This record gives sequence, structure tokens and C-alpha cells, in this order.
Amino acid sequence: MKNPLVAMSFVSVLAACAGRAAPQAPDSESAAAPSAKALADELVVAPVKPAPSDLSSSEKAELSGTCNPLLTAMIEGEALGMHALDDAFRDGNADPDAVGLLAALERVKKSPEGLSPAEHQRCTALFEKQQRRKQYDHEPAEAEARSAVDACVKRVEAVYGKQSMAFDDGSPAVAQGPFCGDDFPVPMKLSQLPYQSTKEDWDQPTWRCLQFGLRTKQRVQVEYLAPIGSTEFTCIGRYLPRQGGAPVELYRGGKQGAEGQLLLQPKIQKRPMAAK
Repeated sequence: MKNPLVAMSFVSVLAACAGRAAPQAPDSESAAAPSAKALADELVVAPVKPAPSDLSSSEKAELSGTCNPLLTAMIEGEALGMHALDDAFRDGNADPDAVGLLAALERVKKSPEGLSPAEHQRCTALFEKQQRRKQYDHEPAEAEARSAVDACVKRVEAVYGKQSMAFDDGSPAVAQGPFCGDDFPVPMKLSQLPYQSTKEDWDQPTWRCLQFGLRTKQRVQVEYLAPIGSTEFTCIGRYLPRQGGAPVELYRGGKQGAEGQLLLQPKIQKRPMAAK
């Protein structure tokens, strides 16, 4: 039986109250986070950049065998490269992969570790090939999305049952329930990423209620859902994969239990968004 954390009535209420299109429920045993397709620009899936070739079985054996004296340098080089990649990605560098690869190779090139010049050159080339593929698969924005969702859920836990909000659509106010009410995401559109939010972005009833806000440049769209009269909520973080493909959303939610306790989904879920 499907997890009832986010029932279709949850989405229908949101669509009716906020004018958003209700998404189709995915075939999953996990709770489904509503999609922000209606809020985004035309959600065109970007072409995927070709992936660098991975090491063959024989090359992997060579790297772990002949190149074993370089093991420490390669481990340190990979860590340095990924750190440089993350920094370059965050700073908006035009070619973050080149920055990361340079940092990784510098560590390996300066440590022959008793290998002959020819062996060292060969091992460095194998390491470079491996590093190029690892950097291609690395997605810094996913860590940012996970951090945003985690922070959102923690804020929900902190204010659960302590806040009471009303939805004002010109009709008599309707009690919000045990969770802070929802609002539009920040930024409004995925096409605005990366986005530098302002104090005004977070100076809205939802985010004031949650006491939530980001001050650094965002590679992630953040949304919180808790429809009128609902006893359920969902925190969502969405990002555009740097190598192309469909936007990705990470989400985690919860609901009020029969005895008033807060029941949370056990972990963050992840899925690609469907194009319009």
C-alpha cells in the first residue's frame, strides 16, 4: 500500500487554493512531493553532455597494481580535486572541471614514489582518465539541495504545533492546522538559478513562521508545501544538473499522527522532474 504522507487530496487542495497544476502521483511506495512544473518556465530537458569514458577492467587492474605506489597521492589528489571543483562551481567559474582536474593532477605529478618516468607518466594518465569521469558524475548542487531540505525539516520540527496561520483569499479565514502554511518557492522559477536571494524573499508568512532563509547564492530552488486544512507537509529542493538532463527534486515530508505526534518520512527521496 502506498505511503499516505502526501495524498492526492493534499495536491488538489494546493492546486485549488494557489492556482498551481496538480502533478501525477509517481508509481512509488514513497510519499510523492508535488511538482513545481507550473511555476517554472517551459521545463525543457537540457541536452546531456557526453560522459568521459571510464577505465577498462585492464586499466583498473593496472592502476591498482603497477600504480599502487601512488595510492596515497591519488587519494589526496582526488580529494583536492573535488574540493577545488566544488569551490569553482560555487564561485561560478566558467570551467570548474578544469580547475578541479588541475588541482588533482598537481598532487599526483609531483610524487613519482620510486616509479620510473615512463611508469609515472602512464599512471598519471590513468589517474587523469579516472578523475575526469568522477568529476563528471559529481553533482555539487545535490549536496546543497539535501542541506536545504534537511534544514527545512528541522525548522518544521522546531515549530510543529506552535504556529497557527490562516489563508486569506477574501473568504472567511480557514485554520491552517499544526504546520506553517505554504507559499511560492524561492526562487520562483528554475530558470533563475543560480539565484542570490534577498531579505524580502524570506520575509513572507511561510518563511517567517518557519524562521527559515538562505543568505548565500542558491543553486537550488527551495519550496515548502502544507496546504490549507492539511496535517501534512513537504520540504523540497530542486536543481538543474550541471551536465544536462531533467531537473531533479529532493524532498522529505511528514504528517500529524493520530495522537498528535509528528511523523516524518525516514529519509530524503530523489527523482527527476518530468518535462511539460
